[in-house]
Amino acid sequence: MDLARHDAAKLAVGARSMTALLLLVSCQGWAQECVEIPPCQAYGWSSIVFIGKVLETGTSGPGTLMLQVERVYKGVPLGQERVTIFKSGTCHTTECRPGERYVVYASGDIKDVLYGYPCSRTRHISWAQEDLKYLNGLPRAPRGSRIYGSIYSVDPDDDQRTFPGVRIEIAGEGIVRRVLSDGQGRYEVRGLSPGKYTVRAKISGWEAGDEEPVEVPERGCAEQILAFVRAREARIYGHVYFADGKPATGVRLDLIPASTRRQDMSVIPEDVADQRGEFAFLEVPHGAYFLGVNISPWSSVSERRPFPPWFYPGVSTSADARAIVIKPGQKQAGPLRFTLPAPVAVPPNR
Repeated sequence: MDLARHDAAKLAVGARSMTALLLLVSCQGWAQECVEIPPCQAYGWSSIVFIGKVLETGTSGPGTLMLQVERVYKGVPLGQERVTIFKSGTCHTTECRPGERYVVYASGDIKDVLYGYPCSRTRHISWAQEDLKYLNGLPRAPRGSRIYGSIYSVDPDDDQRTFPGVRIEIAGEGIVRRVLSDGQGRYEVRGLSPGKYTVRAKISGWEAGDEEPVEVPERGCAEQILAFVRAREARIYGHVYFADGKPATGVRLDLIPASTRRQDMSVIPEDVADQRGEFAFLEVPHGAYFLGVNISPWSSVSERRPFPPWFYPGVSTSADARAIVIKPGQKQAGPLRFTLPAPVAVPPNR
């Protein structure tokens, strides 16, 4: 769903339509647990916000009702009448009676169909004190938006651990703001211009999820949770040389698990040394590995690899090889220096 930007010229707080704007709104609740968002975020997600009174129920089939708009906070042009269908995603509105009043959050084109979203803040006005405090305070609120959230672990081995004192960067709309998370891993930045922002942080030994930008309207807000897991993938890198000391350009290297109990060796593709003899195996899970040439069950002596089986740091058997160990949270191992043996005769048809 596209997030609607606030249009200050259309705010029309306190405006009352002298003619009725009629909307058909579903009042059925959702049988799911909701994570409630604050009014400032619901306001940003919605292109239409108003207080409405129920006129009739079942007007357009079971679970629908007709409302008359009493007070507009966002998105309804003054004096316009429109009948449309609003499919509610509210967790709060399970029964609607004629004459009762609701704070409604909706999205869509006022000239077309309006939609709610799962777990919206649409609710009976008697439950909407927090919403009314925010909405009625918009004309007096200082300009600017805010982004807030928390930073914590979702790692199965360390779930819900918080990260205090982490530097968090909020970038967008031509500016970069930096703050530190508090003792509970929470952060907040105020006074932002409306628009899209990316929130990111770095923690040694941990990896963050995908960076999804958030959008905030004028005087609105957005929550961005930064979830981390322990880094479980690393890179193994270094240089490989021929026996004469020259870079082993084009040589294909193998990286295989040191434990014979791990049979699925195809998860780590072979790597080819570049013109400087540099190699790098990426996204390597934690564990112990042997590096070499022609040490994989799928490799053999050929014109492209005219070498006997050879293990790092320069031995012919796995019993004498040095395992390269990647520990949980470790990001890399290297740089390694690996020298190949003298080439051997290649059997015919190889």
